[in-house]
Amino acid sequence: MATTIKSGLQDTASVLSNRLKVDMLEPIQMLDTNLSQFSTILDHPDLRGDTLSSYIKEWLEDRLMPRTFSLGASAASSDTVLTTGSGEGLYVKKGDIIRIVSTGEAVRATADGTSTSVTVSRAVGGVAAASAASGTSNNAVIVGHATPQGSSLPTMLITQQSRSYNYGQIQRKSWGFDRTARQSSWYSQNVLDSERDKKLSEFKTDRENTVFFGARSYTSNGDSSGHPLGSAGGLIEYISTNVTDISGASGALATTALENFITTALQYGSQDKVFFVAPKVGQAISHLLSSNWVRAQPDERVYGAKVDAVISGAFGASIPVIVKQQWGAYGTGTTGQYGSMGFLVDLASVRLATMQAPVRLSNRQANDLDGIEEEYLAEETLVVAQESHHSLLKNVTSGGT
Repeated sequence: MATTIKSGLQDTASVLSNRLKVDMLEPIQMLDTNLSQFSTILDHPDLRGDTLSSYIKEWLEDRLMPRTFSLGASAASSDTVLTTGSGEGLYVKKGDIIRIVSTGEAVRATADGTSTSVTVSRAVGGVAAASAASGTSNNAVIVGHATPQGSSLPTMLITQQSRSYNYGQIQRKSWGFDRTARQSSWYSQNVLDSERDKKLSEFKTDRENTVFFGARSYTSNGDSSGHPLGSAGGLIEYISTNVTDISGASGALATTALENFITTALQYGSQDKVFFVAPKVGQAISHLLSSNWVRAQPDERVYGAKVDAVISGAFGASIPVIVKQQWGAYGTGTTGQYGSMGFLVDLASVRLATMQAPVRLSNRQANDLDGIEEEYLAEETLVVAQESHHSLLKNVTSGGT
């Protein structure tokens, strides 16, 4: 072996580098933070109560008889037939007392309604008959029913239940190391233990993204193996009634638009609602509601998930706000980017239906493999009962005035 001779004052650059100990900070510093608040909420025992016993989860939905309808055409003061929105005349039976809200006039149905019309007698009560303009919603309210003495039963109307469904989805996240890697010495944790922690965060994110953005689909021949493949739909595939799109205002969320969104969202369902927002949406709301946007206390939680802020009771209910930090990386803009969205979720109307609760499975390797392979696995789906109980705010890029 050749001998290397060094002269003079030596420093760390001249000494053999292998002799220097590495000052390694532990633990490993992760770029991404694991924020899976909605999955944490859904995993709470009070919300994880449904069992998935098939590849598909079905449920029935119903509602009380609607009490409002729109005027499909303007009505003169002498008209005895009111035009309704499509299908809305069927809400009315003979004898129903109806108020036309724009004029205050009450009318009485003299026959059962048809799909698009109601025949009435005008000026029932103290308000005279008056012309009424057409409108798109809630132009008339069915107050109640007036039955003549000694009459037989009125027409029996019922709402028919509807079916909704979602498919079960198998989520898997796997990793593995050979025997030599596992038995070697490593900085920080053993390589297998550190990868378990990392994959757990990734697995939680998979589940979290699915309950918001998952796609409902099923095919009996899902891949080259020929086996069925199902994927669960997230909230974005169910919410259709209460959607507020800010793209028409170039993404600037105005106070009035926000107030209307919240008012509509609280109209149906329970008051047990949580607002999940992208950072950009949270910024816009805090700008608009500086006096009603309250930073949450450190210990304030909803079914185990940390709350970031609360919209105060100015709207009739205190709404916990959870900022979805990760959505900030999904892009912002006015063409549907997830970083510009907010979901107001009614926790009384969502559930996880589970066939296999999340579990870590070890020794998944083949018998002759000189190593170990593991995975996290879950098979579950999201139940979204009564989509109108939930609301979606989208295409927010800033706070207006």
